[in-house]
Amino acid sequence: MKRKIKEGFKIICVFPKATKKSIKLRKEAQQKLINMLAYDLYERYCDFLKKYQINLGDMAKGKTTIGDIRKRIEIMDVHDNLSKIVILIKNNPKITLAEMAIAIGRCKKTVQRLIASSDKVVRLGGARNGYWKVKE
Repeated sequence: MKRKIKEGFKIICVFPKATKKSIKLRKEAQQKLINMLAYDLYERYCDFLKKYQINLGDMAKGKTTIGDIRKRIEIMDVHDNLSKIVILIKNNPKITLAEMAIAIGRCKKTVQRLIASSDKVVRLGGARNGYWKVKE
């Protein structure tokens, strides 16, 4: 059965008196909300770790630093593999093909092929003491 509210009437929300039961229910509701938010944050955190291939064990041991993670995020957000290689070389001109391959998630031969087909990246010096240079 629907009732029409006449003009001039105000709807007032009346809360019941606080009893032990209502306080307990309120605390339970708060705890459930906190658990839901914590789980959501945890899922996002895990997705972030998977997306950027971050190992928590390496972070705990000090092998991976915040700077490494920032560089990885910068590289992974670029969608073109050659652009990723250019960013890696600008960060570290003495980087090896194997390190580039691991960083961009491709094999060493693919990285070699991308560099060979590009006129942006040049290897100066020998295989052991040489370095990469990016042409502007």
